[in-house]
Amino acid sequence: DVAGGKSSYEVVRQAVRPRLAGTQNVDPDRRFDVTLLINGLPLIQLELKKATVELNQAFNQIEKYAQEGKYTGIYSLLQMFVIMTPDSTAYFANAEPDHFNKAFLFNWRTRDNHPVENGLVFTRQVLNISMAHKIVSEYTVIDQERQSLILLRPYQIYTIEAVMHRIHDHQDGFVWHTTGSGKTLTSYKVARNLLQIPAIQKTIFVVDRRDLDQQTTSSFLSYAANDVIDIDETDNTHDLVKRLAGNDKRVIVTTIQKITTMMRKFGEGKYQKDSEKIKDLRVAFVVDECHRAVTPQTQKDIKGFFHNSLWYGFTGTP
Repeated sequence: DVAGGKSSYEVVRQAVRPRLAGTQNVDPDRRFDVTLLINGLPLIQLELKKATVELNQAFNQIEKYAQEGKYTGIYSLLQMFVIMTPDSTAYFANAEPDHFNKAFLFNWRTRDNHPVENGLVFTRQVLNISMAHKIVSEYTVIDQERQSLILLRPYQIYTIEAVMHRIHDHQDGFVWHTTGSGKTLTSYKVARNLLQIPAIQKTIFVVDRRDLDQQTTSSFLSYAANDVIDIDETDNTHDLVKRLAGNDKRVIVTTIQKITTMMRKFGEGKYQKDSEKIKDLRVAFVVDECHRAVTPQTQKDIKGFFHNSLWYGFTGTP
């Protein structure tokens, strides 16, 4: 399921991190409980505690180790920390020593929203080879603006997986999110991960004109700064045609107004060299605030133009 089965997955126990040179007894040796290595790289760190110990103590211990410089060198590659007792488990992203925040400590839940607290059940569901790979690769985002690593919450991961299943079945769909639940981040990862589907040539992320210069686009650009996929804002119709006609796979951020303007200009005989190629594109539309960004008639017109398109809308309420 991952890398055609050619990747390696190793479990290391009691790895010793020696004190930094010149720190003497102020900075003692430390032992890491369990480290998970993927292809030889330490990417997931587990701190285990007895049932009688508060989970917060494990978080505080990791924060202390970070301040001591234990997560440097090859251990700076760590993406995810897991703190675990037999009856409680949580996970959070690696951060700079002074940026660890308990507000971003997440508990795992099943698809039916039932909490997963038992350590062994968490291990089976989250740290199995397939899911562990995906969490540290497909379900992480670097926020350039905040200079931080973000791990997705379970419902965001399930959303992405649901969209991927829909696209494999050639079906449209929509996602309902409440305000403040990370809709922009989820929709970014959906748009980004759709490009992993070989049959998809472009992903078009559609925002309402009034939102183009606001949080959604700025967040997208911040997330994409360290990504392998370029996010293109289209300044005018000519740019939109140029981006769509290009041979590279990319996410294009644009408005419904620019798309309909482009279609109108095609009808007027403009951009004929590119029109047929663009009409035949296998494209996925991801629509933010779909309840107001596109009307049913407009969507019908665009689907008639992009006859190989699939649509995934995001909507929500306070």
